[in-house]
Amino acid sequence: MGKQSVRTRKFMQTLDVRLYTELDRVAKSRGITVQQLLRAVVVPEWFKQEDPEKSKEILRRLSKLHRRQRTRRVAPKISA
Repeated sequence: MGKQSVRTRKFMQTLDVRLYTELDRVAKSRGITVQQLLRAVVVPEWFKQEDPEKSKEILRRLSKLHRRQRTRRVAPKISA
């Protein structure tokens, strides 16, 4: 199986204190960080409303990425 590279881009965003506080409250209630909330919930929901077809493609890619990340977190077997 060939190794697929995941291209990502970093960006910085400034938020109003009240908006950040609300996002932080929602994220904490879900047991995640604000960054995870934005990446996994807010952005996909925005795409779903703006461009449903593009949203399906993005969600499919995120699903593949998350499956790979979960696989990488598995500890190696210890042989006796």
